[in-house]
Amino acid sequence: MCDSTEADNDLDLEEIRVDALPGRGSHVCIEVRSKSLLLCNVSGTYYAVANQCPHLGFPLAGGRQVGNQLICQRHGASFDLRTGIPVSGPTFKKLETFPVKQLGEKICIGFPVDQVVK
Repeated sequence: MCDSTEADNDLDLEEIRVDALPGRGSHVCIEVRSKSLLLCNVSGTYYAVANQCPHLGFPLAGGRQVGNQLICQRHGASFDLRTGIPVSGPTFKKLETFPVKQLGEKICIGFPVDQVVK
């Protein structure tokens, strides 16, 4: 179970199980709350993003991760994994991101409380 802090009050934290956490510079595709996400390792820090390019909706799994950027294999759009902001086109739409909290061996992903369906 992920313990919330005061800073997490606006988030509903979901502990995820990953057989093998991605090594530095790589990512794994995971399903959390019926959403396909990528858990990405950028220099030892984990980030979670939607596994869907905002350009035309193609999966980002299998895209190339270079430093803190993920490059869509379909059309070459590049996104900053820390913020979701596009670095290069063809899209200018932001990639959906989710807060990640690492507690020892546990990884917790945050979902906005106002978007949680229980």
